Amino acid sequence: MTDLYSDKLVREAIWTEVSLIVRFFFPDQPIGFGDLCREDDGSWTASIHTIENGVRETYELGMLFSDPCHAEPIFHIIAA
Repeated sequence: MTDLYSDKLVREAIWTEVSLIVRFFFPDQPIGFGDLCREDDGSWTASIHTIENGVRETYELGMLFSDPCHAEPIFHIIAA
């Protein structure tokens, strides 16, 4: 498992009616983006494309938990 969730990681989430556009980046460099969708069972799934050395890799995005007091969920990255 590749875990990119850390204090250094800045998370940005833009809500839409049925999905999120999620961008993961360090302070000066984007590391990836993806689409997050809510499944019928209430879980969240997504693919994220990381950008490293000009290569785009696909990951599945799993949600650890969502704090209802905050607009953004908290995620961990699981390598596909």
